[in-house]
Amino acid sequence: PRINNFLGGGGNGSTAAAATNGGGGETQPPGSDMDVQEQSKKERQVLRVPDSYASISEALAHARNDDQIRISAGHYKESLALRDKVLELVGEGQMQAILIQGVGEQPALAQQHGFLRVSNLMIKAAGKAAVEVAGGSMVLEDCYVSGADSGVAVTGGGEVAMRRSVLSRCRKHGVHISGGGRATLESCSMFENGSHGVVALHQSSSLHLTRCMVSNNQGAAVGVDLGGEGVVEDNDLRNNKQGACLVGASSTDLVRIGSNLTS
Repeated sequence: PRINNFLGGGGNGSTAAAATNGGGGETQPPGSDMDVQEQSKKERQVLRVPDSYASISEALAHARNDDQIRISAGHYKESLALRDKVLELVGEGQMQAILIQGVGEQPALAQQHGFLRVSNLMIKAAGKAAVEVAGGSMVLEDCYVSGADSGVAVTGGGEVAMRRSVLSRCRKHGVHISGGGRATLESCSMFENGSHGVVALHQSSSLHLTRCMVSNNQGAAVGVDLGGEGVVEDNDLRNNKQGACLVGASSTDLVRIGSNLTS
């Protein structure tokens, strides 16, 4: 999937230079695009939870685009909803000591549009999804996601890149891609889920799974159907109750499978 660069720099990093105009030495006026870009870079903040803010929600309320929120050890019972934000959420310290748990049936983390980078966190919820991406782009790295019907649900044209993360012990699927969502999973583990490890359904929904271990799920390692697309290569897909890959008739020509361990 197309994952936009995070903290792209907001320009080339140079200060407003003198601009010649017919041999003159006029500088760009205050408020020019380059001035605004430089000011934006200087104003980027690191917001610390709980040192500076008692909760992640409080830090989010004070965060501006391109800020980073660093989260120290704790059990945070919060449902975080982000819309049109460009942010980074980073666990600081041992991942096993930093848990974000959704409130009630709400996801622990719900994103609509924007761009979000999430790393080094445990994330858990009890509803339909622990992490929900409905539009926008997310990078999820070095996280442990569990609980809910699905660990990560990608829909509404959302895009997710997951690396070195674990999706385990969900009631249904580790990852559920639908509604035109797209997901790339690299070097991830999906195990002991109630149905498939990862599933991609509906037209324009796509999965790229590589160098992952998907095992001990009650369904198949991978399920693709209803026009979903997929590339499944170089994975360990052994020891799932319904086998390595289940591909429906409407997706047969849209899935490429190769070089996986299946038995």
